[in-house]
Amino acid sequence: MKIIISHNNHAQLKELASKIDTRIPENKVTAIVSKKERTIVFIVGKRPLFNLHNFKLREQSTSLKDKKYAIDASFIKQLPDYFTGKVDIELNIRTDPKKNLYMELQHINTKHNAVALRRCTCSAAEPEHLEYLEDNKKIKPSKIPKTLLIKVVEEATKSLPFELLEFRKDCIRIQRDGEVRDKPLSDALGLDIQLIITEEITKQLADLCETTNSSDIEINQAGDVLTFKTEECTVTHSLAGIEEFRVKTPTKTKTLLQFELDFYTFKEELRHCIKAYKIIKKENRALLYLNKEQAAVAFFTDPYEFVLPIEVSEVNAENTETASVYHFSPTDLINIKIKDLVGAKTAQFDILQEANGELKLGVYYAKDDILPSHTISIERDDSQYKKVASLLASLNKSDKNKESSEPEELIEKNDLFYSDFDDEY
Repeated sequence: MKIIISHNNHAQLKELASKIDTRIPENKVTAIVSKKERTIVFIVGKRPLFNLHNFKLREQSTSLKDKKYAIDASFIKQLPDYFTGKVDIELNIRTDPKKNLYMELQHINTKHNAVALRRCTCSAAEPEHLEYLEDNKKIKPSKIPKTLLIKVVEEATKSLPFELLEFRKDCIRIQRDGEVRDKPLSDALGLDIQLIITEEITKQLADLCETTNSSDIEINQAGDVLTFKTEECTVTHSLAGIEEFRVKTPTKTKTLLQFELDFYTFKEELRHCIKAYKIIKKENRALLYLNKEQAAVAFFTDPYEFVLPIEVSEVNAENTETASVYHFSPTDLINIKIKDLVGAKTAQFDILQEANGELKLGVYYAKDDILPSHTISIERDDSQYKKVASLLASLNKSDKNKESSEPEELIEKNDLFYSDFDDEY
């Protein structure tokens, strides 16, 4: 039996390979050939996370028979690498003298100009894969236009990062760091079903929208399993933690302070002190100093007293004094990565107060974001305000003294230069 899959399906083959986890012991892929439909279906995965990929066979495929068998998963995972994107995938299903079934292919290594014969013995189709195939026929999914799901992906991408995200009629409910918040939708999507996704599902849905020829994508959510179905494939995803997410209520916060800060300078100073000083790393405590004109990061860890002024702007205080000091874990902030900053170097920060009085430092991807992309715990500690201010004053005084001494040095150098010049002439 000669099976030929068009090279145009190479991307789909790579998608199939990406779903195969070779770390699973004795992992198998079930293959089902249909003579009537002229298709080969591959089913991968373990309950409940199965994936099904359906390939139309080219006319050159010959001696087709209805067959169901299993193949070692590692062998199937290599198929995209055994055939280039411009070459049809040719697989031969044969039987040896002992009537054992095997799959055979020729691996053409263009880099080394070599050809290898590769065979893999087949076994009986995996029972749970066959059960999944029957169950998949029984589900009653909702059919959603691909154009609408592209908008869903765009809206979800704007809200990264998140653990879980639910599309509601008038808002998006987002879970970050275990906390839930609501964000208004910029435009009504007109999505008629409840849809909960993760970051990983968002990426997979984006890829699916790009690769499928279907104008609609079928969606079914059962418990903590989400299924997408197209002409070419059926893909399942885990929604672990969905039950806890559904019963959570949005965290209510009050914004006390808003400001923009030179994020790179801030983060680099934290990274330097943590990396260079073991005592500071062990204590893991830094101070953020704020007022209308200036911000600073400081460390008061015996025997060290460090302070670094940082450019601050757009300071806006609500229900609190602007002049303040907060202590926080520097390692928490170092781990934050921001892709799109407000300006060349700045990021927007908020001091947030939750209903229980706990304070958080919110960091935003972009200035017009409604919710912070990350939050870390902080505590107000104004007892250190005068000490930080005193160190900053000392630094400022040293800078002024340095500036005032520079002209005198220049005059001395110039006098010497002209004296030598006059002597020479």
